Amino acid sequence: MELSPTASWEQVGDRYYRKVQLYTAVFDQDLDLDNYVVAGAPDGGAVALYLDENKLVEYRAGKARKPSIDVYSCAGKLLRSIPWDKGSVRGLGWSEDERLLVVTRDGTVRCYYGLQHDFTQFSLGHG
Repeated sequence: MELSPTASWEQVGDRYYRKVQLYTAVFDQDLDLDNYVVAGAPDGGAVALYLDENKLVEYRAGKARKPSIDVYSCAGKLLRSIPWDKGSVRGLGWSEDERLLVVTRDGTVRCYYGLQHDFTQFSLGHG
């Protein structure tokens, strides 16, 4: 029996939509985003992840590593791993021109451009 070409479409309101799978594997299946500080760049750009230091994470042999900010494509491919040495990360974000912004507990902001470990740094001051 042949399926209708519209069998995979669903009606939402007065319009019809269908899902099309573009990627078979997005990110590592063991990656639990609840354990990370996550920021997505505008317009479907890169995704930055930093392991949240305030969360308890199960230890896995061979998985110990130095702190880093990992930048992935929206398809889950690791683009860059930026070693982190500045202390506790409080927030990640992206500027309109897709520069990675990292805010630390002491109010320091690093603005990464080109993701080649090059950055400018400034302080928000001490409150």
